[in-house]
Amino acid sequence: MTAGARPQKVDVKFEGIVRKQEEHEYTDVEWNAVQSSGEWSKLDGKRVAMKIAVGRSENSWPLADAPKEKFSAWMVGGPEGSNSPGLPMRVFVPLGTRTERTFSNAKTYTSNTVDETYVVKGIARENRQMVVESAEKAD
Repeated sequence: MTAGARPQKVDVKFEGIVRKQEEHEYTDVEWNAVQSSGEWSKLDGKRVAMKIAVGRSENSWPLADAPKEKFSAWMVGGPEGSNSPGLPMRVFVPLGTRTERTFSNAKTYTSNTVDETYVVKGIARENRQMVVESAEKAD
């Protein structure tokens, strides 16, 4: 019989878009070391990585680099939450990204113990603010 479908070899090759992951070098910063605005201002514009606890979402966008239409704002604290020295810090997370989902799904702290900590990487900005580029759960 010669009627009907027959198996044929079909060459397949991928010609789609290949996304390149940008790699940057980040300076590790301890929460305790950057509690004064003077110490933090030395880092302005530099890429830093630090361990934090996610606090609450924020409704203030005082940073011109991070407009409300493109970023969500969050308050974060040190890895011990309320027991960390100093005041919380404002960070800005790009909307519609994996990093924003990480923040939205994070167990936030109030005055209780911290259940989850994260390592955030991003660009330090004036007045103890940061534009976050990535966030990963710590240990």
